[in-house]
Amino acid sequence: RWKVCRKKKELPRGIGEEDRGKFAKASSYMVRLDDLVACYKCRKRFELTGQSTVLINDNLGDPNADPENFGNR
Repeated sequence: RWKVCRKKKELPRGIGEEDRGKFAKASSYMVRLDDLVACYKCRKRFELTGQSTVLINDNLGDPNADPENFGNR
């Protein structure tokens, strides 16, 4: 499972120049929630401890995008 973190559409009120720069560089991304991943060939399950996976994609702001199928072929 993946958690979708989308970039906000507009700046909050009363922010400074440093925060404006951070907002301009920010993008939408996805973070893996599960610690178990299955091999797509043999379905063997692997535990991913101590590793985190973040996927960055420009299409995450699209409301029609399905986060459950992100990265699947």
